[in-house]
Order: sequence, then C-alpha cells, then structure tokens
Amino acid sequence: MLSVTLLFGQTTKKDSIWLPLKPFAGRWVSEGGGEPGKGTYERTYQFILNQNFIEISYRVPSLPKVRNPV
Repeated sequence: MLSVTLLFGQTTKKDSIWLPLKPFAGRWVSEGGGEPGKGTYERTYQFILNQNFIEISYRVPSLPKVRNPV
C-alpha cells in the first residue's frame, strides 16, 4: 500500500498574531499635498527582534523653500 504524507508547517501563536499584518510589511511610498505643499511620504514596516515586534519608520523629506534653500 502506498501512502502519501503531506507535511504542513504549523503556525505558532506568535505567527498567528502577526498574520493579518504581514501584507503590510515592506516599504510604502506615496505622494500627497497640503497647506505646506506637495511631497513624498515613505513608510517602512518590518518585523524585528525575532518577529516579536513591528518597527514602523515614517519619513517625509521636506522640499527646499525660497527662504531656506538647500
């Protein structure tokens, strides 16, 4: 008799907690505007410290102004 065994990795409790947020992990870039003007926004979501925490980085580079050139 031939039997086929499939092995599936079981999800741990730690993995199942973060499972809904995994699609958001990575780098996200968008453009927007408001009263100060238009700009580019960058966000980074990454799992750190043995997948126990999510680190969120947010960056909004400011464009040079006439009064404050680079």
